[in-house]
Parts: sequence; C-alpha cells; structure tokens
Amino acid sequence: MGWKLNKGDTLTFNFNKYESRFQSVVIGYVLNGKMVKGEKFKDLSGSYKIEANEPGGYYLYIMNASSDYVAFKEGNIII
Repeated sequence: MGWKLNKGDTLTFNFNKYESRFQSVVIGYVLNGKMVKGEKFKDLSGSYKIEANEPGGYYLYIMNASSDYVAFKEGNIII
C-alpha cells in the first residue's frame, strides 16, 4: 500500500518494537519505483518522517538489519 503525496506533504511512521538481543531495522521509502536510502533504527521505539520533495507514489519499506528476529508491537502512520 502506498500514499500519493504532493510536494511539501509529510508522512510519519511511529513504531514500537518487541525487545530482542539485536534489533536494528532500516526504514526508507520507494518513490515512483526508485528505492531511496533509508535510516537505521536500533531503539525499541522511534519515528521515521518523510517530507515529499516531489509529487508521486510513496511506499514505505522496512528491512531487518540485525542477526536476530525483529517484531513490531505497534505502529501508526500519520499523513
């Protein structure tokens, strides 16, 4: 699922993860079919924010960046 954003729009993903030994994730987005470098998060909770520099279809991605499983307790997206 993606979001159609106009220039200047913001999208914020707030999250909480379950505790594990190693718990790094990388959160980023895909814009009009191009993957944009994400940001690494190690803490149990955090917030990832996108400010649209150009109009288009924005899709979030989350990649596990650790050797352990990572699971999210909850998350919400605010546009």
